Amino acid sequence: MRVETQFQRYSLEFVGRVAYATYPAAVILAGVGAAWAWRSGRVLRVVSVVLLALAMAAGLREWVQWR
Repeated sequence: MRVETQFQRYSLEFVGRVAYATYPAAVILAGVGAAWAWRSGRVLRVVSVVLLALAMAAGLREWVQWR
């Protein structure tokens, strides 16, 4: 849906609050998935490690740019 120019700030604030509110759930689900993959066998363990390393690299890159 299009938002009028005068209300764009409010819509961005709302979307930002929704994103911040859902981050903890996403992190918990990712942790549960990584734990499940770790116990499921060698192939899924490697996939889990690669995905976790990519997530950590993305977070570190954002943190370094923020500083």
